[in-house]
Amino acid sequence: KILRLGVITPEQINSIVNCIIADDLNLTTRAPGAMKSHYAPHSPLHVLSFEKISVMLDQFQLENKQVAVVSFQKKKKEFDENIIWILMPQDAKEYARLLYAKLREVDTVMSAAILIEEPPNQMPWFAVHDRLKKAAFKKSILVMKTEMIP
Repeated sequence: KILRLGVITPEQINSIVNCIIADDLNLTTRAPGAMKSHYAPHSPLHVLSFEKISVMLDQFQLENKQVAVVSFQKKKKEFDENIIWILMPQDAKEYARLLYAKLREVDTVMSAAILIEEPPNQMPWFAVHDRLKKAAFKKSILVMKTEMIP
């Protein structure tokens, strides 16, 4: 039984144990990281396309609000000191490993928002999507595609 998605895919597990892995992850088993909420920042968290982040950044700058950006991409332009930019790795395992630490780092400045560039919607990024859902639970806006593409 898979308790939660991780960096090891169900297909990788199946190839070793040679059994069918159930797709249903609506679990009743209590396990670390299996709750609906895990680490959730105090600042509102938005998971968006890079294009939508760019539009929101312009608005936050006009309002002179502190905002943090967590992105795969380097800054396209210079922003004022109210914009904190965290460049994340393109590797899913490394991204997953760093995610909560980076969220804690940017959350210490009490930003008006944390804008996260949406990760790829495919394996091996499912574990990252799962972590983002947990980090965004209740307090934040999560704008992600609901269906994962294998």
